Amino acid sequence: MFLLPFFYCTAQEYPNDAEKAKICTSDIDDFWDAYDKVIVDTISNVFEDYLNNGTIGLKDFIPGQIESAIELKKLILSEKDYYSKIRSIT
Repeated sequence: MFLLPFFYCTAQEYPNDAEKAKICTSDIDDFWDAYDKVIVDTISNVFEDYLNNGTIGLKDFIPGQIESAIELKKLILSEKDYYSKIRSIT
């Protein structure tokens, strides 16, 4: 199952100093925006933009977990009930 992780948000790379790190949650809001769109429009794949425009943390998460926008869309559409249930806790 794909869970919504919190990602570090920096300009280009992870900071070396933990005190300079920022927790960025914009990927969560962007995920739910894409989710709302894909539920209505199952033809196009709005997850392309979600993944391409995500934070560096999301981009690092893609290869090992999400794999691609196509795979993410398949998962979301096959697990709509699960995502509907967890939405209120994210």
